[in-house]
Amino acid sequence: EDISGTEATTYFYHQVVGMSTLDEDDLRPTRIIWSNVGYLLLVWLCIGVCLGFGIKWTGRIAYVTMGLPIVMLIVFFIRAVTLPGASEGIHAYIGEWDLSVLKER
Repeated sequence: EDISGTEATTYFYHQVVGMSTLDEDDLRPTRIIWSNVGYLLLVWLCIGVCLGFGIKWTGRIAYVTMGLPIVMLIVFFIRAVTLPGASEGIHAYIGEWDLSVLKER
């Protein structure tokens, strides 16, 4: 039985997990995804560096692992609000303020 569903589900099971079928009897991955192996080795390398160099280096690494995602989030936010049509999307998401409702009470 082939994997059915959305394109995202199909991509996840084929490319990320490595499954080709969703047989009830055998839900194991059918092949090794080498990019996942590389990411796993990279994570363990970072853990080994943190443990090997001690608390001083762990603090420095924490600055990067906390600071970089925040900087990336700010950059992505600035990029998103400068795209064409962003103001219409923000207006549709937030809506209009009707402050006269507050005056009635």
